[in-house]
Amino acid sequence: MIGEILGAVHRLDDWLRGTLGRPYHAALGIGLVLEIIGHIRELHEAMTSAGVVRLALVMLLYLLLLVHQIGELSDHAERRRRRAVRDL
Repeated sequence: MIGEILGAVHRLDDWLRGTLGRPYHAALGIGLVLEIIGHIRELHEAMTSAGVVRLALVMLLYLLLLVHQIGELSDHAERRRRRAVRDL
């Protein structure tokens, strides 16, 4: 069941990437940056030890997702460059 869900989500992601391209990755990246900024503000306001650890872990996750999105966007741009050179 989980494998089917993961497969469906992967196909949806492939479809969105193919249909929307760079704007899809840009929107995801911008959303992650906004979430990171919001959590930094929240971290600054909530300086309790348990809250700080939880927020720091969430921020780390968002940073990793942002790195992944930037990598995906870079791969997409590289594929487009190769395709453009090949079509010349």
